[in-house]
Amino acid sequence: MNEAKRIGDELRAQGDLADNQRIRETSAESAAHLDSNRERDTAVANSNITEMNKADAAKHQLTAQKYSADWTNLEQYLMGRQYKLEKEKARQKELEEQLSLLDTKESLLGNT
Repeated sequence: MNEAKRIGDELRAQGDLADNQRIRETSAESAAHLDSNRERDTAVANSNITEMNKADAAKHQLTAQKYSADWTNLEQYLMGRQYKLEKEKARQKELEEQLSLLDTKESLLGNT
């Protein structure tokens, strides 16, 4: 009976050792999978952040180009208006000079 108990205890101890070994192996595998998943998640997140930053930069670039085009159009419009006003002012001055010259001629001729 003592012999059977000793053999049983040895077998139980061997089983416990085998269980502990298998638990360590599966724990190591599980940790490796978790690390791999974390690395993959981090890589995907970093890639997503990079792509979002690129999209934001492109959006801001397009907005800047739009504002630049808008201001260029406004500037060209205002320059055209300024040119027309200066041309009209010069024409008006020329007419005034001609009228003044005619008035002077009439005065000299005594037709006033």
